Order: sequence, then C-alpha cells, then structure tokens
Amino acid sequence: MKFKAYLTFLTSSLFLIVTLLLASCNKTSTKEAGADNIIIKSDSLTSMEQRSMNEPDKKYAPDTLTVNNIKVNGIPFYTSLKELTEAFGKPDSIVKPNYECGPYSDSVKNKGLKQYWYGESTFHVIGDKAEIDLIDFTDGKFTIEHPLVTLSKATTVDDLKEVFPNSVNLSFFRSDPADTKKMYQFVRFSPGGKQDSMFFLKFKDDKLISFAFWHPC
Repeated sequence: MKFKAYLTFLTSSLFLIVTLLLASCNKTSTKEAGADNIIIKSDSLTSMEQRSMNEPDKKYAPDTLTVNNIKVNGIPFYTSLKELTEAFGKPDSIVKPNYECGPYSDSVKNKGLKQYWYGESTFHVIGDKAEIDLIDFTDGKFTIEHPLVTLSKATTVDDLKEVFPNSVNLSFFRSDPADTKKMYQFVRFSPGGKQDSMFFLKFKDDKLISFAFWHPC
C-alpha cells in the first residue's frame, strides 16, 4: 500500500511539473509572438530612416567627414550669402522650404529660411549665412574637397574603400520608390562632433550622384 501511495504521489507531482512548464513556454511564445507583430509605419519615418531600417547590425561606426574641413568648389561648408553668390552667381530659383520636422522646422528660430537652387543642387540660406544642403554631381559643375578625399561625378565606391572602410562596409542598397528597377548605393558619414545629422553619398552604377546633409526628425 505504501508503495502504491508513493507511485500516486510521484505521478501527481510529475503531472504538476509538466503543466507548469507548458504554461511557462506558452507565456514566452505569446510574448515573443507579440514582439514580432510590432509594426512600424513607414510614413512615420523620413526617407533616409526608411532606407536604414533593415541595415545589418554592425559593431563599428561610420567614418567622419569633418564638416568644417569640407568645401564645395572652394567655398566653405558654412559660408556667407555674398560668398555663395560670388562663387555660383544668381541662383536658378529661390524657394521657401517647409519642413515638418528636423532643425529647420522651427519657423520662428529659422525665420526667413530660403533654399537657393543651382540646377539640382541646393543651399540653405538664412539672412546673410548659407550652408550646403544637397550637391548634385551629375552635371559636373560641383566638386567637394576634403583633406582626405575629393568628391566629383568621377568618384567611385572603390575610391572610398581605402580611406573610409567603415562607411563603405556600412553602405546599403535601396531601389528608387518611383522606379523599383533603379538601385542606388548609399554611403554615410558622420559630420563630427555630437551631431545626430549624417552625410549621405548616393551612387548609381558605382558612380557618385549626390551628397546630402541629412537631419533626423
């Protein structure tokens, strides 16, 4: 009788342990399934953030192109309106941009913000101060000089590898939303300091197309 009672107790204990384990596994599975179902709405991200969403996790950071060492056709990244117009002449058009987020979205702080267009290249202008926004290399009119590299329409990704291996290894490919058959390669750089902004070089068929100063929202 004692042996039979012992077997009954052992069977009941094993059943209780198995039940608890199954309940625990079910909780874990439910939690993990919930995490997998989190959806990030693409329209809540900027275009560059959307391109960066699926980048592989790397253990190193992009290389730095120190902003104060950058010149476009000989004029500094941050320059005066007078120097800008003396170097490039009258802009093809002047528009008042409307940014929904980022450092230029504050209309009070950036009162009088204008965007000067030279072909497809743009500069931000506030009062008598100007800075690079986007440089288009396709027409061959612009060159960006830095102590470590010169960027022009002739620049290839291979040209950057020896000097900026981290940024090249962190590069990623995305298609053009307007034409999914066109693939572009993006190579990003830090502008130095504590800025969250980034420089993005855009390549098509291994040829440099543009240089953009990107700001997060």
